[in-house]
Amino acid sequence: MKSIFYKILLILLVTLQFSYGIEWRSFNGEGNNLVNPKYGVLGIPYQRLAKQRWPMSPNTTTGGGQDLPNVRMISNNLCQQNQTFPSSRRIAYVFNLFGQFITHSMTQNSNNQQQRYGIKIPKCDTSFDPNCTGNVTMGFSRSKIVEVDCSISDKYIREQDGKCYEHVNTLSSYIDGNVVYGSSKNTSDKLRLFECGLMNSSSTQFGEFPPKGISGVIMFNDAKIVPDSELFSCGESRANENIGLTSLHTLFLREHNRQARIFKWKNPDWSDEDLFQHSRSCVIGQIQKILNEEYLPILLGRSWGGYTGYSCNVDSSLYTEFNTAAFRFPHSEVPDHLSYLDENGTEIDRISVRNMFTNPPALVKYGVEAVYRGIIYAIEEEIDTHIVSDIRNFLFGKPGQGGLDLFALDLNRNRENAIASYNAMRRELGLRPARQWSDISSKEEVQKKLSSIYSDINQVEVLIGAMSEDKYRDSLLGETFYNIVYQQFYRTKKGDRFWYEVPQMRELNEKCELTTFSKLFKRNTHNIGPLPKKVFVVPKKTPREKLKKSNETYDFTQTDVEDSDYSEYDI
Repeated sequence: MKSIFYKILLILLVTLQFSYGIEWRSFNGEGNNLVNPKYGVLGIPYQRLAKQRWPMSPNTTTGGGQDLPNVRMISNNLCQQNQTFPSSRRIAYVFNLFGQFITHSMTQNSNNQQQRYGIKIPKCDTSFDPNCTGNVTMGFSRSKIVEVDCSISDKYIREQDGKCYEHVNTLSSYIDGNVVYGSSKNTSDKLRLFECGLMNSSSTQFGEFPPKGISGVIMFNDAKIVPDSELFSCGESRANENIGLTSLHTLFLREHNRQARIFKWKNPDWSDEDLFQHSRSCVIGQIQKILNEEYLPILLGRSWGGYTGYSCNVDSSLYTEFNTAAFRFPHSEVPDHLSYLDENGTEIDRISVRNMFTNPPALVKYGVEAVYRGIIYAIEEEIDTHIVSDIRNFLFGKPGQGGLDLFALDLNRNRENAIASYNAMRRELGLRPARQWSDISSKEEVQKKLSSIYSDINQVEVLIGAMSEDKYRDSLLGETFYNIVYQQFYRTKKGDRFWYEVPQMRELNEKCELTTFSKLFKRNTHNIGPLPKKVFVVPKKTPREKLKKSNETYDFTQTDVEDSDYSEYDI
């Protein structure tokens, strides 16, 4: 009876709000769920799918898993990559970057700089200890944790002080455009122009880019290639992490301002606030649509289904297993370089991934179109246990000069967050636990590596086991990560009152064209040339190769040609 009352109340509240003026989404998730107001908001603890593997003491200067194999040793033995392993399904590099864009929309931990400790590097490690000193460490900061009520979940383990602890998500878990607009009104105001609904931007000979060096808008600058004042100021602090990611921030900034200019032309009496909020709603809906209709059907396969409506009883908050383990799979997709391509598809130049970190000049160098072509026509690496050297040895700098091993950091974060073991996680998901190495992978090479690292199959960590699995059905993931990712994104859209498929949002956004990712690139660039209609998959033959075979000619600077012979492309 109580639940029925709340549902009726929710329907009345939503109806009244949309009847007496438009209700805009908040910046931090507050006000989304009117019945369960803490669901999905910024600053709440992560939830757990499976029980903590060990206590999460707030006082220790180390994470858990001291009896498990050294994380750098595992990285060296399992993840070393001496050749390319391109995606067997020709998945494009932009797929990896959009995944990063999405995870930056949903999750971020806050590091505790007072609790730093070193990850021990094996003696004579060729990258980090070439002089065989045996005393080299890699810096690592613990994530901040907060006390939680032990009674709300049986997934927590009490500490010696009788309390339970969990890490905190410093973002809202909704796909709410924070990557473009920030997670607070204060940040959003700093990024706005407050004229005609526009966002601040910087103008170059290559068009519109995010503004630079806005005071009070914090941007991470790990590689220190340029001073902080030269970083692009965006809604999310990691926007400059690599130029491919920054290019997507640029794209959605351009789309916002494009929408705002159209709204201004069609509605000259609208206020700056009206123009801004309508444009913001369009951009958020566009991001959600690309995620739901283009990205997830490839990642999860045909099983990713339709929309069944909003439910206030679905908690969209994030699972720590999604943040710390499952959605680390994109690190395996990263290639070792990016090619800048001209409008004819010819390589102008290339840049190694290690030089893409916090390097805004490299984005503007040939114009963002050259980067877009490069990320759309490059095949990413296969999702497996291999990690390219540029992020396994040179993350944010050279070894000994700031360089880090991203996979070792990922695995250490799993331990620090007390993520359940591989078999424990599978049991929690209702899956059969592995009893022999061949249950994890059919590849003998992977089986041998796993058995050489772990003495007991029940020791295997979920990040390692799940990344080693064979692909599940028609997805890009193994069965374990498939289940975690599916559950999380189901909650993400089912529990969002402002999801683009909710009838009220469809009505609100009918004034803006929610389109494909390919057309979004088209309408926010100049002379980009032909693009695949589905940009997440690289066609087997490029448009230039098809034309060459048929001895035709075509001006690749044109963008308004329609020809059924090139039906794979938006030309």
